[in-house]
Amino acid sequence: MYNFNQNNLCVLIDSDEISEVHLTKDVGEIPKTYCEVFDGSSSIFFWGNRKIQNYDERVKLNRVFPIWKLLRWVPSLYIRRSVSSLLMMLIALPAIRKSKLLMIFHLQPQWGFSLFFTRWMFPNTRIHLKMDISQLWLSEMREQEIQAPKYVKNNCARLLKLADIVSVETSDTFKLIQSRPLFGVDLDLRLILMPNGVSTQMAQSVNSVSKEKRILTVGRLGTEQKNTEMLLEALASVELKDWTIDLVGSLEPEFEKWLNNFLQVRPDLSRRIQLWGHLTNRDELSTIMARSSVFCLTSRWEGSALVLLEALAHGCALLSTEVGAAADLIRNRGTGLLIQSGDVNALATAIQSIVDGEWNLVEMEKLARKLINDELRWPIILKRMNSFWFPKRQRR
Repeated sequence: MYNFNQNNLCVLIDSDEISEVHLTKDVGEIPKTYCEVFDGSSSIFFWGNRKIQNYDERVKLNRVFPIWKLLRWVPSLYIRRSVSSLLMMLIALPAIRKSKLLMIFHLQPQWGFSLFFTRWMFPNTRIHLKMDISQLWLSEMREQEIQAPKYVKNNCARLLKLADIVSVETSDTFKLIQSRPLFGVDLDLRLILMPNGVSTQMAQSVNSVSKEKRILTVGRLGTEQKNTEMLLEALASVELKDWTIDLVGSLEPEFEKWLNNFLQVRPDLSRRIQLWGHLTNRDELSTIMARSSVFCLTSRWEGSALVLLEALAHGCALLSTEVGAAADLIRNRGTGLLIQSGDVNALATAIQSIVDGEWNLVEMEKLARKLINDELRWPIILKRMNSFWFPKRQRR
């Protein structure tokens, strides 16, 4: 049961069906941590048909049938999603009525009318739009400002105007949006920087696994986004000595062929590269990450790149292209090195310096764990959000 005297949170997620994996990220960690920090209740409304297992019992999960699947006869995707979003909003009304805070993820035009309706009914409920946006997506959004139909642009603008708080995850996107109105809306003080974090359990877990001479990368190996070829091409000019490269994730078919050809040319590297495949057991991935000294990310673009946070929580030094939150986590932090996307020579030089012992990995491990524990645990982030979510004049 909800209590009007509590700081209840209602979260609406209008994306593809949610699974247990999604709830280990911000969409699941924020409602769970909210209960701890504010001694309140949380509800999540999401599309789905199957029951979610092993999630926090304090958070009420509300599965909503994905009605857009029944509206395929409607030619407009925007109309299908708008009708579906309105249905979710109507189903969530009892929870919203008893909540001080409503959180919506992503700037999606289909929320425009629904949110207008909600604001009219519950003017005192604070609305937080969490953008979850990368620089690439922001560039595409700027194009939509020009090319999208008028009704789409109007609803994006309406959503931005109705939100009390609009948050982004990285300093770079914050500065870009701050410098120029989005869909004609000047967010001013409503725009805030809210980095993603990790759970206290992950941050403070004591792992007995000792660090080894291993460099780890995790992701959908071989996709255009992850640019895994960059790492392999860099290794071609590196003397790895007794270091091992761990590749965790599913292999794209074309990349698997590319990798086999690459290793035929460089069979010596096949002894130093270990392929783990896609790991569904998060404990196994955690163990691999805990024993890795360095985490390498070669992506061409990322949103926030939560995997970097997990790597820091496990004491890994970071070697990353300037994507997502990498700059915020590395620049002036002493936790690793930033390189330009596609700069194979710079990556090779950096890996060689690691192998040659030029990185103080022991000190970097300490700094990585300190950064997570002091700044990037979800309870700390949500406590900082308190003054934005509940200004003094509105606190009870």
